[in-house]
Amino acid sequence: MGEIILQPSTQDTVVHEGYKTTNYGSDPTMKVCGRVDLNRRSHVQFDLSSLVGKTILSVYLWLYCDAVNDIGSNYPASIAAVRCTASWDEDTLVWPGPTISGTALATRAWHKTAGVWVPYGPLNMTEFALMQATNRGMRVWIPAGD
Repeated sequence: MGEIILQPSTQDTVVHEGYKTTNYGSDPTMKVCGRVDLNRRSHVQFDLSSLVGKTILSVYLWLYCDAVNDIGSNYPASIAAVRCTASWDEDTLVWPGPTISGTALATRAWHKTAGVWVPYGPLNMTEFALMQATNRGMRVWIPAGD
């Protein structure tokens, strides 16, 4: 078959530990941060209906890195994408966000260059199949910061 690109997302937002009751549904950027009291968790969901009945061999999540803030050598080393296990809405989501699976879809080293697309994957296909079945999206975050 060939490559299928799912873009844009059907919904995406970020939650911020320092502003627990603030909703960022209209913010066009997703952010991650792994510092105590400053944790940010991004959430994204795609329309997966075009994949029904197709044999999927591998899946990659590509995220655009538009800025990098270096806050010292103790910054967490990896970012993870994890399947959400509860429904959520970008216009009402606040901290801490929806519940998530305990198994990562993908994990990769912290990216330190701005202005580039960064691949995450290949995704864990068992977790992806579960995400496809419920289509509740995923969280992109720095687990070590929580």
